[in-house]
Amino acid sequence: MRFFQTWIFCFVGLFTLSFSKQFDNGNVVVEKPGSVEIGSSTTFTCTLSRLEQEVTECFIETPRNEVWMVIDGQVLDDQSNVVQGVNGQDNGDPLRTCGISIDVVQSADLGQWKCSIQRSGSKIKTLKAVVELKEEGTKLTGYRLPTHLTPELYKLDLIPIMEPEFLTRGYFEMDGRVIIDQLDGHIFLNVFNTEMLEESLIITLGAQTSITMEILEIHYDLQRDLIIIKYAPYPADASYPIRVAGNFVSQLPYPSGSGFYTDSYKDSESGERIFVAATQFQAVHARKAFPNIDDPGRKAKFQVRLATASGKNAASNMPVLRTDEPVQGYPDYTWYEFPESPIMSSYTLAFFISDFVVATVPPSKVSYPIEIYARQSRYNLGYTQGAEEFVPGIVEFYGSYFSVEFPLPKLSVAAPPSKGGAMENWGMLLMADFEFILDQDYMGAKDWEDSIPVLAHELSHQWTGNLVTCDYWNELYLNEGLTEFFQYYGTDAVVPQLRNWDRFVRTETFLGLREGELPTSSHPIIQDPDLEPSLYAFDGTTYRKGSSLFRMIESVLGKNTFKKGLQNYMKAHQFGNTKSDDLWDMLDGAASEDGSLTGGITVKEVMHTWTLQRGHPIVNVATDFTSGMATLEQTELPMDVGKNYKWWVPITFGRTRPGSGNFNQTKNGLWLSPDEPALQIDMGTDDDSCFIINNQYTGVFRANYDDENWLRISETLLNNLEAIPPLNRAQLIHDSIFLAQQGLVDYSIPIQITDYLSQETEYAPFQTAVALLETIMLKSAPKADEAELIESMYTSIKRIYDRLGLGEQPNVDLLGHLQHRALVQALINYGDSDVLEDVQNAFQAWMDSSTPDEVAGNPINRHIRSPIYCSALRQGGLDEVRFIEDRKANTVSPQATRDLNRALGCAATRSDDALEQFLQDPANQVSFGSTLESSQTEFIFKDKNTRKILMKWILRHQNMIESLSDEIFSQTLNIYSEFADSQEELNHLQEIMKWQTVPSVERLNMVASNIQHRMSPGSHPEASMTEK
Repeated sequence: MRFFQTWIFCFVGLFTLSFSKQFDNGNVVVEKPGSVEIGSSTTFTCTLSRLEQEVTECFIETPRNEVWMVIDGQVLDDQSNVVQGVNGQDNGDPLRTCGISIDVVQSADLGQWKCSIQRSGSKIKTLKAVVELKEEGTKLTGYRLPTHLTPELYKLDLIPIMEPEFLTRGYFEMDGRVIIDQLDGHIFLNVFNTEMLEESLIITLGAQTSITMEILEIHYDLQRDLIIIKYAPYPADASYPIRVAGNFVSQLPYPSGSGFYTDSYKDSESGERIFVAATQFQAVHARKAFPNIDDPGRKAKFQVRLATASGKNAASNMPVLRTDEPVQGYPDYTWYEFPESPIMSSYTLAFFISDFVVATVPPSKVSYPIEIYARQSRYNLGYTQGAEEFVPGIVEFYGSYFSVEFPLPKLSVAAPPSKGGAMENWGMLLMADFEFILDQDYMGAKDWEDSIPVLAHELSHQWTGNLVTCDYWNELYLNEGLTEFFQYYGTDAVVPQLRNWDRFVRTETFLGLREGELPTSSHPIIQDPDLEPSLYAFDGTTYRKGSSLFRMIESVLGKNTFKKGLQNYMKAHQFGNTKSDDLWDMLDGAASEDGSLTGGITVKEVMHTWTLQRGHPIVNVATDFTSGMATLEQTELPMDVGKNYKWWVPITFGRTRPGSGNFNQTKNGLWLSPDEPALQIDMGTDDDSCFIINNQYTGVFRANYDDENWLRISETLLNNLEAIPPLNRAQLIHDSIFLAQQGLVDYSIPIQITDYLSQETEYAPFQTAVALLETIMLKSAPKADEAELIESMYTSIKRIYDRLGLGEQPNVDLLGHLQHRALVQALINYGDSDVLEDVQNAFQAWMDSSTPDEVAGNPINRHIRSPIYCSALRQGGLDEVRFIEDRKANTVSPQATRDLNRALGCAATRSDDALEQFLQDPANQVSFGSTLESSQTEFIFKDKNTRKILMKWILRHQNMIESLSDEIFSQTLNIYSEFADSQEELNHLQEIMKWQTVPSVERLNMVASNIQHRMSPGSHPEASMTEK
């Protein structure tokens, strides 16, 4: 899955809240406190949901293995004595509730309780519901299911009903093997927000002569998304084939973005609202659609039938087998049947039901079907042709690189209308439309950067994540970091004009470092295996730092050795699961064959220092140009001082004197090891040239130099720019600003380093500089030193604008256009009056055009449309807003629609009233915070004043916000977390945290902690360096 502004959510404990949580799965409602406090009172209840069922006896099982009976408000122990300080919660007629209240909570009361209900109206007489009592900040564990049951094949019949019910009626069979002597006849399955039709559940043992087992009890652990089925003991100790089957009803929610959900779009011709259904099962959302063992390491085969209404078609991971069988009881539906899949993880399963048309790649180009699903209007305009062209080339590259051909019989790509980001489902990619439905006549450089790399990412996943999968989410970087790295190879195979490895340092290495420098989100790449699954970090550390580490180890080993190790890894583990050491072992084997590592060092030893501890080193370089010696020492980040973190740091270096160092040499000959205090390098004596380590910025660390060397570097940049390669110039800019904001160097250093910027013509260093400039400008109150840096950098880049203006630059490649875009965006954000006037004039020229909806009728430089639209609407009035709304109504281009949506988000930042009007629009409320529409919301949060207005609006509209899904609300808070940095904004957040129905206190704590960190004197750039 492509990373889009998601974060690790830490248990920071800034606030202590206790609020009631309610869990309901259609069979039982559990109401319990979110947390308890020793010495306080608490209550929990379990209530039967089905009206035909009543409680006949109510028992409470305590964490101390006691069993109490609740009767008529009293609580009796196993000796029929009244339990003091505890009252029964068993009132009601008819009686459907079982629970207790505790007057004073003791430490012995913490842990797992169970309501054990004997009931009428069900053939399964015993229902148990787990209630976990824990103190605030205490981690809940036990999410991974026992391994005594191995799933082998799921058979699914699903009848999704979109409007008006928005639910799925389903039947599942899970075939597998169970070890009878373990866990005393219990089956554990993941389910969430799904009503199990308990009467239909069947468990059979054996193959040829199967035995139907009596089901004794149903246990629900709604906090861990579990149903536990207890069946009668079987008088043998052995491994048996087992089948678990039954009917269920799950939600098909609208709007949503996870599980099996409903989406919609408005037909461009009829104006009719058209509903579709799609899935997003990563990380643990397959359990929202059907009962399963929802764990990446518990792979199985899947055989699926999807009931599909007349006028729609269905797609899944496998090709359609047949569509001629009607669905009984549903006269307008037929079954779309798909053959059995290869063994795969549940999160890579996918369904897509729509009225989309299918474009197919000609058989002459590929040996298997490639299908591109698109709305009719976009297909008619040829917008699928880009994907038809690029997908085969990317897939061919990966098949060749990994030496494993594409492993499925077909590949489909589709765009659910409101999809944010992208999902790599095996053989069935589901992506945002602007990422592969390409209006190439409209597209500018930023559209190319935002589309083909994402497509390459998801296609790489067909090998790196789907064919070979991480064993569990705590080593997610084996999927996502490796894929993020290979997306640059895949993109380079089809769009080399993006100069992908020039982009890598800025978009991966720098952002990965930044994430690791934030105390509240920094974490080891290999994470705690006992986290709640939703807390695993699909974040910059996993993706960007992970990908940067793979680039580093590729440089250490050499490209050929690294490739050989990856090929061996794929072949050895295809269709299986791996842990980190499985990959390191394969790379070590290749290194041993090729002699790529010497001195007894192993990849495993090196990479353990980078994956098992958080952060990264700062390498301090002390140069003595008289003796010609440089001394290198490593230290932790300021936030980790005293923790004694040490790494195996690969060292490369160059001199700016001709012939004294090769900056293109990225395979290191030296190591700064964890055990040595310092490394001495003979750099040679000479004139006034400088000494720079970490060639092409392949190492994942910061470098700091002594004052004399920093001065030599700045003078070289001013007087002999080309002596330092572009990627190392980018490194020097990024590191010097970080070090200054940490108080490790004086601000005069980054001011001197960036003084040359008016001469810069290369993408990586220039883009790095303006992105950091914007980040500092986003602060509510930059410090005096930062303000001086802002003015210095602004002066330099304004000289470039004076030469270029807003027009499209001739003889410039895609990265040159991206560089121009970044320049204009930074000057707009600075508030440069000349630029703002030019923007208004350019936008007015478009408004005056007689054909504004035609590409030729829009005179604005296509590579910088979005910044110009945004600025014009922020400065303009209702005429500009209505003009953009008209353009949006008249286009079906995904790229144009995206730019226009962003512009409308910018219009909302003009005033309090404009923002209120924008947020009151039901269409914006539906999409509020979703990744697709966060292009609007993000503009609001990036404005210093309007993000405060927005948080006040949230406080006034609590009911609307509470109705949003947990995912959407969290994404909205994540954007806030990136930019908020004032006490006033922290106060707004504290008010939100008082709501007793907010679902994710830990996530709110993370946001609050980030704001506090940003307010601290030593804070440094935290806001995303991705362009607006």
